[in-house]
Amino acid sequence: MKKIPYQDSKKILSYFDLSDEAKELVNDALPPIEVIRVLQKAALNIDLTTFIAHALPMRESIWWRR
Repeated sequence: MKKIPYQDSKKILSYFDLSDEAKELVNDALPPIEVIRVLQKAALNIDLTTFIAHALPMRESIWWRR
């Protein structure tokens, strides 16, 4: 994922709280693409959307949310 500049998800996950269901499935050592896959497979769309919004650089996040 070219636009997500992180190797692991620790910093991204520090910006918000996952739901209890998502907390059971992901950890901060996973790369962002893997967190996206896990959340997508589990149909945890609110957590997925929030994760992506916080993972993108600010400029891309603002463009994406429009």
